[in-house]
Amino acid sequence: MRKMPLIMAACLILSLPVAPEKANSFIALWADSTQTECSVYPAVGVPFDVWIIVDPLEEGFVCAEFMLTKPSPSILKIAVSINPFFTLVQGDDPSTGVFVCAAECRTEAEWIYKITFLWIGQIAYDYLFLESNPSSGLLGTNSCAEGHPSVPSSGGLWFGINTYGWCKADTEESTWGAIKNIFAN
Repeated sequence: MRKMPLIMAACLILSLPVAPEKANSFIALWADSTQTECSVYPAVGVPFDVWIIVDPLEEGFVCAEFMLTKPSPSILKIAVSINPFFTLVQGDDPSTGVFVCAAECRTEAEWIYKITFLWIGQIAYDYLFLESNPSSGLLGTNSCAEGHPSVPSSGGLWFGINTYGWCKADTEESTWGAIKNIFAN
């Protein structure tokens, strides 16, 4: 009987959505332009791509700002491509913080950057992170609404290299495996 409240709590937690609700603009790190993978498992010395994609609110977006950080030297940046529909307004590299804008409102999900990295494997796994642009302190977009107000972003803020990223869950720890562990004890 003591385990019944734990089971009910586990069921409630597991019924929550994995990805954040789209209340803000959504900036995410993806392994592909079709937005299906948020992690990669490269062998040492094999390059991989990371896409920074904005999925806007209903009114669309015209600008985005963010910074991409990599915490360890196991990941080397080898190429950076910006979407030709966007222009750098501030900053010159995503790893130091950028503010990019389009000439016109974008109403669909759009890639902003495609960055190619090389995994040199000094550690078993690593992450890339989206953070606030240090120049402004903002992580978000400017909507297409009159005056182009800033809209904070939620989103896929970490990308896994040889581990899971933001859109994946360690299922043995967070789903049915967690419930099985309650009964095992």
